[in-house]
Parts: sequence; structure tokens; C-alpha cells
Amino acid sequence: MAKRAGFLAAIEVFTFFLAAGAAPGNATGDERASDPGKKFFRQLVNDTAEVLSAPFHWQEKDWSLAVTVAGSGGFFFLTDAPVRDWALDNQTTFTSDASAAVSHAADSLSILGAVAGIYAVGKISGRENINKTALECLESVGISMLLMTSFKTAFGRARPYAGEGSFNFHPFSFKSRYEALPSGHSTISWAFATTIAKNSPSLAVDIVAYSFSTLVSLSRITLDKHWASDSFFGAVLGYAVASKIVSLHRRKNTAGAGKKANFDCALGFTGNGIRITVSWPSQAR
Repeated sequence: MAKRAGFLAAIEVFTFFLAAGAAPGNATGDERASDPGKKFFRQLVNDTAEVLSAPFHWQEKDWSLAVTVAGSGGFFFLTDAPVRDWALDNQTTFTSDASAAVSHAADSLSILGAVAGIYAVGKISGRENINKTALECLESVGISMLLMTSFKTAFGRARPYAGEGSFNFHPFSFKSRYEALPSGHSTISWAFATTIAKNSPSLAVDIVAYSFSTLVSLSRITLDKHWASDSFFGAVLGYAVASKIVSLHRRKNTAGAGKKANFDCALGFTGNGIRITVSWPSQAR
């Protein structure tokens, strides 16, 4: 029970930290006049179509990057078995427990809870830009989950614990043991972290967000739930989708939520207790 309480408390602190860091700036009158939630579902449909059709509009540099990523994934694919053996041989009680905790933190419900927490912070503080960041997270995670689930089913790759090796595939088997590629936890955590990082000017937030998603990807290997290549392609998928979503929104509203702004946080002590002051500059940088 104590471990569970500590875990939930850590998630709350993590959520608040990222929410504060992701806040782009003061809400304007126009932002307060329009509730971003009302436009969310229409925007979700449009952005999903944009993400799915993106490869058809790639330029030469995009294809070059895709080839590079595929080549890197191929390297991981060829080293999946030895990487798994090394991870299992060097597993300890600490690494096992830590991996389980990190992995649980990236469960879909945990991530959605974090998104809800960010949205709640925005509502309570009256900062519509925080709400928009939360909705971007929800959109990135949702689209990533859609693609991830489709790929898992289509590829049907055997998980490490299935004992069939890294080259066995069972397309459309609809069995959990054959849903290794890509890693769902890795996909979701990278979609979430990337959206947060790209909406924050704070290096500290970037480090925390990407460190979290990296640990999640590694935890899935340590727990023997996924091959290294599963985690790699999951990370690529989550990062790519989130980057596309943020880019789309910045193009649509370059004068508003698409620009980042610094925030400053000061901690002081008064006769009545502790005072925390958070300020945003009037202009985004």
C-alpha cells in the first residue's frame, strides 16, 4: 500500500511539473472566448487524416530520414536476441522493480490521467494554452495508439517470452503474445513526452520528459515484454506523430499557442506561510 501511495504521489508531482513547464503563456481574450475542447473532435479527425496522408507528401529529405530510421531499426532487429539475453542475465531485483514501476507509469490509463491533470491545471489557473497543450497530448497519444494497435495486429510479432524467437510473426492472430511490434508503452510515452517537450521552452522539462520516455522503452526490454527493436520503433512512432501534430497546430496558429514563452517561478516565505509566484512574459518568444 505504501509503495502504491508513493507511486501515485510521484505521478502527481511529475504531472504538475510538466504542466507548469508546458504552459506557453497568458491566455488572451480570444483564447478565453473559445473553448479548445469544443473544437477537439473535429480537429482530431482532420489531424488524423493529415498524419495518415503525410508519407504521400514527403520530400527527398523526409525519405532520407525514413531510410535512416529503418536502417537503425534493422540494426536493432538483428541484435534483438543478444540484447534480450544480456538484459535477462544482468537483471536484478532493483532493475526489475524499477522497470515495473516505470512501465506502470506509462500505462494508457496513467498517461491519460496525467493528461487530465494537465487539463485540470489549465482550467483551475485559467490558462487556455495549458488546456491546448493537454488536448495536443491527448490527440498525439490517441492517434499513436490507433496506429500502434493497427501495426501490432498486422505484424503479429511474437513477444520475447513466447519463446519463438525474434523472427516469428503471426499476422492478425489477435493474441497478446503476438503483439510485440511496436511497443505500446514506448509509443504512448514518447507521444506524450514529445508533445510536452515541444510545448515547453524549459530544458529541464525536456530532460525530464525524454528521460521518462527513454526509461519506459528500456523497461519493456528489461521486463521481457518486448524486443529492443519493438521499443525503438514504438519510440519513433510516438515521436513522429506528436511532432506532426505540434507542427500542424503551429502552422494553423503561429501567433498563438504555436509559439513558446518563458515562465518564471519564485519561491518565498512570508509571515503567513510559503508563497509561490509563477509569471509569464506578455510576449511569446
